[in-house]
Amino acid sequence: MHFIDSFFGSRVYYKKDTNQWYNERISSEIGTLKTPDLAQCEIWQTAKRTARAFLKHEVALPIFGLPTIASALNIAVNLYGEDILAAMLIEPEKAARDFKIINDLLINLHRWYRSVLPERQLQPVISWERTQPPGHGQICGCTTQLISAKVYKSQIAPLDNDLLGVYPHGGMMHLCGAHSHFIPVFKAMPNLKAIQLNDRAAHDLELYFNGLRNDQIIYLYPCEGMTVDKAMEITGGHRLVLVDKINSPIAVK
Repeated sequence: MHFIDSFFGSRVYYKKDTNQWYNERISSEIGTLKTPDLAQCEIWQTAKRTARAFLKHEVALPIFGLPTIASALNIAVNLYGEDILAAMLIEPEKAARDFKIINDLLINLHRWYRSVLPERQLQPVISWERTQPPGHGQICGCTTQLISAKVYKSQIAPLDNDLLGVYPHGGMMHLCGAHSHFIPVFKAMPNLKAIQLNDRAAHDLELYFNGLRNDQIIYLYPCEGMTVDKAMEITGGHRLVLVDKINSPIAVK
């Protein structure tokens, strides 16, 4: 989750007691973010060596799962905290400048992976569960629930759509909170071809199913608020990919 944060100088660290990675905010002011020098970024050099080592072995079966490249809004909130949310309303020009710098970096990273790895083996984040056909990308939309649909449409949606446009067939957006107020915006994004719902977002399956385009697929993690039986009743099995473990108690009546 904090892979990209480190590129911008954020200190990323791991805590054993929580088994989680964290990051610290950067000290620079919004509107002054600098494009990282990738040639001097040790983490990126390691990531490139990993991808090339995979390629060198010429294996046919495994897929290569990308690190979490996320999305411009997710990264900006990691770097600046709630200050970037305020800046989107108070100093939108400064916020937009930094969003573009972040998104340009994310686009360049995706393009590098696409230029190096075979399309048939390249999969975005959590590749073992959110597996898509070759030629599809993925972005993280977790943080969108913190802003209004109007702000998302004007400031973030074009960036997300451009990022997914790196891939020939568009791609998926991950959602895990209360994001249903964006459905009309999601419907209008040509490169958004799938929505992945888990936790709180899964409760709103019916809204997404009825509100999205007929060519937008839904990847659903079943939960107590949205069981497999309920999901099948809503969708009839159409445009739905169930992401669940075999013999999971959630999937059984």
